[in-house]
Amino acid sequence: MASSPDSRGSFISSTIQVAREFGFDGVDLDWEYPQIQTDMDNFGLLLDEWRVAVNEEAQSNGNSKLLLSAATYYKPVIPWDVVHTYPDPTVDGIGAPAVGLGPGNDGAMLYTEVLEFNAENNAKVVFDESTVYDDVESVKLKIEFAQSLSIGGYFFWTVVGDQEWRISQLGRHSILSFCTLV
Repeated sequence: MASSPDSRGSFISSTIQVAREFGFDGVDLDWEYPQIQTDMDNFGLLLDEWRVAVNEEAQSNGNSKLLLSAATYYKPVIPWDVVHTYPDPTVDGIGAPAVGLGPGNDGAMLYTEVLEFNAENNAKVVFDESTVYDDVESVKLKIEFAQSLSIGGYFFWTVVGDQEWRISQLGRHSILSFCTLV
């Protein structure tokens, strides 16, 4: 998408349109692993053009400027051999290095699958700095932290598999409560 001026323009226009249509304050772009320097150069062009378009749209329509954020990681070669090389791959248990794929689809689980896995295995959920997925408690704490700093937004990954919309509803109610306090 970023390699062509036309596709960049189409993407930029559609993000602005969707953000305005749904009342978003901004847009976050997550580009997983650009592989070559050309990808990064095109990414820079995309960001530059996006900012110009957002500024022009805000000025011409009297809107506030949309917030733009982006997350990416550039490393032409991802050192998977380093990541998967351990002194003793037969050691397992708490604190041991991961070996192979975990449960789920290629080692990834939806939130509902995490809850089911935990229930089926009588897993004790511990919330601390080693938490590797978001649940109702972690999102609640993140929202409270963002609110304590008067941050206008926060990032949550991912809503896919949110069992009975528990996390989504928590975020919605917390935001609405915060807005009435301000």
